[in-house]
Amino acid sequence: MAPRLRLYPRILPQLHDEEIQSFDYFQNVCAKDFAGYFQSSLWETLVLKTAHEEPCISHAVVALGSLHRAQMYPAGIRNNVSAPEYSVRYYRKAIVTLNQRLENCSMSWELAILSSLIFLALELLLGHDVVAFMHLKSGFRMLKAIRDRFSQYSVDGKIIATTSSACALSGNLHDLVNAFARLDVQAATFERAYKPNNFRTITLPDRFTSILQARDALNSILAAMYSLLQHNRELIKKTLPYIPLPAKTAIEVEQIKTLLNHWSDLFTPFSKQNQVSPKQQMSIDVLVIHRTAAWIHISTFFNQDQLSCDFYYSSFKHIVDFAQKVNGIDEEDNKTSRLRFSLDVGLIQPLLYVATHCRDPSLRRQAIKIMNGLGREGLYDGLSSVAVAKWVVKMEEDGMEHGFVREEKRFHGEVATVFDDVKRTFQVTGTRRNCDGVWEQVNEHVTWEVHSMTL
Repeated sequence: MAPRLRLYPRILPQLHDEEIQSFDYFQNVCAKDFAGYFQSSLWETLVLKTAHEEPCISHAVVALGSLHRAQMYPAGIRNNVSAPEYSVRYYRKAIVTLNQRLENCSMSWELAILSSLIFLALELLLGHDVVAFMHLKSGFRMLKAIRDRFSQYSVDGKIIATTSSACALSGNLHDLVNAFARLDVQAATFERAYKPNNFRTITLPDRFTSILQARDALNSILAAMYSLLQHNRELIKKTLPYIPLPAKTAIEVEQIKTLLNHWSDLFTPFSKQNQVSPKQQMSIDVLVIHRTAAWIHISTFFNQDQLSCDFYYSSFKHIVDFAQKVNGIDEEDNKTSRLRFSLDVGLIQPLLYVATHCRDPSLRRQAIKIMNGLGREGLYDGLSSVAVAKWVVKMEEDGMEHGFVREEKRFHGEVATVFDDVKRTFQVTGTRRNCDGVWEQVNEHVTWEVHSMTL
């Protein structure tokens, strides 16, 4: 059942009744949901404030509200026009209005970047992941253009000064940079061909003063880590423990581990210093989950054998236990059966890593069960991630004896997937070493029948 909306005074008199309904739904439901487990002001403050001032953002908000409401509460929508058609109509209005606005003011940096973020969210709701990636890349191009315009660089490419004219760019830009940086890390784990921008410089303070500060600091470490792993995807480079890594690579791995440990040293006392609300505790637990998953990833990535993952059973269990706790609190807090949509750090990415890299039959199934109740978190969709995880489990555990997955059955690296959200299918590719020690690729075109597959 759709929530009863609190209709606000018509601050936007140019909107019709139907538009007002979609706008109010976005204000009362979407803006809170999109922040995910973190109490960020981006959607509830910046987006809504700008929507009252800029027609292109108000059109985009109407499109988002309409589409999100139809997907979450389809039984409560009575309209002669289909929700996607209605949403796309306002999406196009937003694009046309934005282009007109930019023609009149080429310095509308924040407006263009904010629009890219909202358009990205719309494309994800529409199931157009490829177009969403285009908006992600577009947003980064604009962010880099701003950085290059207002910054001075040292010989080695580091920013050493920012010109005074950059003050025209308000603090809102900081929130947008962080939002795109989090999606950048997700994209690096989601799409094999994606090259992470690694936009933020890693800076750890003397102490953390907020959960959001800790989240952004961890994200900057993860960006550096995935950039390193992206440059070393070839299986031939995975030689441990038999052959040492090249000196440069070994140093970079140790630097990432040192940063992760330093982050934990700062975060542990911060998370225990004050009483926190259930919402804040969820945020804390989610960050611990991501830090734990990152540690397993950097510690096993360069190993020649996937058997090395078995040594991290306790860490995998730590992730699943915390995810169950977070998911339980979240379900109690929301008291709704609908699948949520957010653009922030969540549970799906680390749970998918557990399901595909932890070979304990019980634990990986627990991870899949939790994912099955999640909606979409940025680029990761819960149900499609469950389908991928079940495929991996099915292929690896085929012929399994005594609950042990043999090395020649285990997939190495990431499983590549290409989704077709419209046809509910995906193409999946995994690489593993057969009984003769020869690398082989396993390809399959799988129908996305999530609930018909049994474990």
